[in-house]
Amino acid sequence: MIDELDLHDDIWMGNMYEKRDKFFQAFFGDIFMAGMRSTQRCEGMNKEFKKVLGKGKPLVELVALAYKLPMKLRHNQERDEFINMNSFPGAITHLVDLEIQASSIFTHDVFKWIVREIKKESFITLKQGAKCHVDGSRVYKVSVYNRPEFDQTVVYHPEKETDSAEDLIMVCSCRMFQYKGVPCRHMFTVMKNEHIFKLHKSLIVKRWSKDARTVCEIPYPDQSMPREALEVSRKEKEKAEKNNENDERNTDPRPSVATPAKRSCGYGK
Repeated sequence: MIDELDLHDDIWMGNMYEKRDKFFQAFFGDIFMAGMRSTQRCEGMNKEFKKVLGKGKPLVELVALAYKLPMKLRHNQERDEFINMNSFPGAITHLVDLEIQASSIFTHDVFKWIVREIKKESFITLKQGAKCHVDGSRVYKVSVYNRPEFDQTVVYHPEKETDSAEDLIMVCSCRMFQYKGVPCRHMFTVMKNEHIFKLHKSLIVKRWSKDARTVCEIPYPDQSMPREALEVSRKEKEKAEKNNENDERNTDPRPSVATPAKRSCGYGK
């Protein structure tokens, strides 16, 4: 594209090329990003605030809403945690043992990612069988069915025993596990070929497990709003509503209608 548009001497293009490792996913695909590609967590918070905030909101209502909205988000988080800890999705894929284990370990949202990858595993074929190396590792080449040019390489270390997610028992060239923290479809193909019925502990990211909050518990403040603040908010809100009613009466757009005078019938004279 640079050759076609003759942008070799463009200063802005040169600066962007020097900083390409800061924003191109190809340069940080092996860094754990939780699957995020933008500031979507911050954007989601802004969306929630925009639903309840507006230009015409008085300051008193603004303070109360700004206090209640985080409480609502925390309530949703507690509800999701309760669902994760007290319910288990049913098995719907062909790798039943792996799916059942994943449903008991991961949260529901992460489990959906894993189910999606297991379903896509049915479209993956072995392009090349296992090649054994001196260190005991086995190298597989897999590809998409009917599209052999789209191949990936999976290295499996059957003798490795580790508790750390950094020292993986299985590594894929697509680097999905390093970037997203979820085993990819190519790994599941190798697991099926090696008759592995349980996910190895090095392929389980603690961040995505159901008991992740037991490791890092967030100390929430007292969720009850102070009584003094509620009383001030209530009085100020009543005062603001009363002022609005007075303003509406003073600026009533309806024209005043004159009351007709009473007629005298003449009998009282």
